[in-house]
Amino acid sequence: MKDTTPKIKVPFTFLREQLLYQISNRAYVESSVMPDGPAKRQVADIIQDGNIDIVNETMDMAVNECKEILYPFTKTEISVDKCDNEPKAPDSYTIEANFPETFSQTTIDLLADQLNSYIVCRVLSDWLSKTYPESVPKWDEKIERLKAGIRTTLSIRRKKIRRGLSPF
Repeated sequence: MKDTTPKIKVPFTFLREQLLYQISNRAYVESSVMPDGPAKRQVADIIQDGNIDIVNETMDMAVNECKEILYPFTKTEISVDKCDNEPKAPDSYTIEANFPETFSQTTIDLLADQLNSYIVCRVLSDWLSKTYPESVPKWDEKIERLKAGIRTTLSIRRKKIRRGLSPF
């Protein structure tokens, strides 16, 4: 049975510079609580010139993971001519989702915050796996909590409750 509920297209747009700023801030905080050593500077230098390619690649993957987490709201037709391995560093990342009209704006706002945090934490976790592996489990746990939170947000009842007539 095909869903005939009217849909609204919602674009979640994440500015690359803002994401990099948030990633850099969290990396700085992470490095400030680390013991002194060579890894401390490497963690803090996450968005420097020599490292930015790795960050861009992970950020692109994190955005695609977000699209997959939001499935079936982000389902799109297959486009064979779009598959390549060209490095990407767009000014912004956009995730377009089609939600039922019964969704609340507050739910959309919560999802935007959760997706933003997911992208930032995912990039940080990948970077820390290379520079300070001891810190990775706490970031991976945070990523899993964010994924679960996104799925919970998507599964909350969105329709009006209709109560049947009952003498009790």
